[in-house]
Amino acid sequence: LWSLYADDPRECDAEAMLNHYQLQALVLVSAMVGGDVFVATPDAEREGCLYSTRLQLIETDRVGNPAGALDSERLVEGVEFDTLGAPVAYHVCTGYPNELNRRTPLRWERLPAFGPNTGRRRVLHVLADKERPGQKRGAPYLAPVLEPLQKLERYSSAELMAAVISAMFTVFIKKNGDFDTGNLPLSALGDGHADVADDPGDLQLGEGAVVDLGRGEEPVIANPARPNAQFDPFFMAVVKEIGAALELPQEELLLHYNSSYSAARAAMLQAWRFYSLRRWWLACDFCQPSRELIVDEAVARGLIELPGYHDPARRKAYCQAIWIGPARGAIDELKEANAAGKRIEIGVSNETLETAAMTGEPWQQVFRQRLREVEQRRGAGLYGDPPPTAPAPAPEPPNPEE
Repeated sequence: LWSLYADDPRECDAEAMLNHYQLQALVLVSAMVGGDVFVATPDAEREGCLYSTRLQLIETDRVGNPAGALDSERLVEGVEFDTLGAPVAYHVCTGYPNELNRRTPLRWERLPAFGPNTGRRRVLHVLADKERPGQKRGAPYLAPVLEPLQKLERYSSAELMAAVISAMFTVFIKKNGDFDTGNLPLSALGDGHADVADDPGDLQLGEGAVVDLGRGEEPVIANPARPNAQFDPFFMAVVKEIGAALELPQEELLLHYNSSYSAARAAMLQAWRFYSLRRWWLACDFCQPSRELIVDEAVARGLIELPGYHDPARRKAYCQAIWIGPARGAIDELKEANAAGKRIEIGVSNETLETAAMTGEPWQQVFRQRLREVEQRRGAGLYGDPPPTAPAPAPEPPNPEE
């Protein structure tokens, strides 16, 4: 039943455009770019659909205090909460408050965080990072490095422009005192008219440009010394600082691996720690709550029977799921496979964990598919019975003379 819901955009998405897995990617990107993202769960019946629960993503800019009101004791940046700090409702604008070309007046709608009768989640709040107690809204992931990123972009643009200018080849025509301005043989290179060099105009650089100088003028070349040999070391130093602030190694930031296997694998493992943490909070804040909503509706509609589902403890057990996600990948698959087999052999791991880490698929699904493939091959005569193994030779009796 979950696959029927998650695989069909008409079932899960309020806009009927993305399936649940695509919504996961959009939620992750929106939360990290804007600091947080909100997901409303309206009920909308659709022809040919099993469920009525839809997921409607709300961008962080649309959640705020009504009419730009100041924060109060129970309302902070659009989040209304109780005396314990738990969210009660969210105030969502019909448009974007900072939009310039606004055609309709703005209205704020109060969305309860939980249903008044059922207690079901009506709005999911996915934060990128919560760094202090009492924090109601998230901060963008790139907020600590925005200034270095901006300066690095300006520096790269300046170096690129300097390299382009230094690559332009320009010919200067120097005139002496006896030069006759009325007879310019180079005027045929243009439109048939000679340019008056004494006219104080701006000189434009170009590929293969020919510049006509006035009498007594001499070209002075300022060597830009481009490409700059110090650009790459400085650029890499700034990237390392940015990577340290973002908890990512430079190899992952630049998508460039040119070090040894051990160094590349260490960088991948360090980055994977960051990815695993992000995957975990995405599963906690979005994936698992949305699954619980679907199980609730499936039980209410009679699609499945779960005895004792009204008990909160049993409900948690019924809704429990393992969110695997994409595989980590490997630099050397043979070494990774041997290491996985060794971990299973010494008892520090199992086939379920290793299968999920290496393939991103549940072990039960891989095992069932493997059984079907083996049976089909055996039925086609590609697999025969394994040859009998020869018995081990009996040990020779010890020689008493020795």
